[in-house]
Amino acid sequence: MRSWSYTLLTAFLLGLTAPVFADDKAPEYDARLSGYSYPFDVQTFEFDSQRQSLEMAYMHLPAEKGQSTVLLLHGKNFAADYWEETANYLHEKGYGVLMPDQIGFGKSSKPAHYQFSFEALA
Repeated sequence: MRSWSYTLLTAFLLGLTAPVFADDKAPEYDARLSGYSYPFDVQTFEFDSQRQSLEMAYMHLPAEKGQSTVLLLHGKNFAADYWEETANYLHEKGYGVLMPDQIGFGKSSKPAHYQFSFEALA
């Protein structure tokens, strides 16, 4: 039989590891991650690809006059917000930074039928 101190310790430890939210509800995320904040303003680029109308979400930090813009592409299972630290560093150096969410990831469209080849993503 477990002692009351074991039960109390278990309840305390569970309380330490439980997520805490202001309204006691976990945030809800839809397919476009509308409830998830990105570190910079998000814009969208509308285009047609593979006979579908799609939207690619992206963040852009403008370059200082005369400086180049760096394109940062995330890998699979990531999103553009992955680049926050790198983007801040480059922008502090005067570079422009463009960080798109590839189709199927982050805040971009997630089509059910899409060829995710390197050519299509480019």
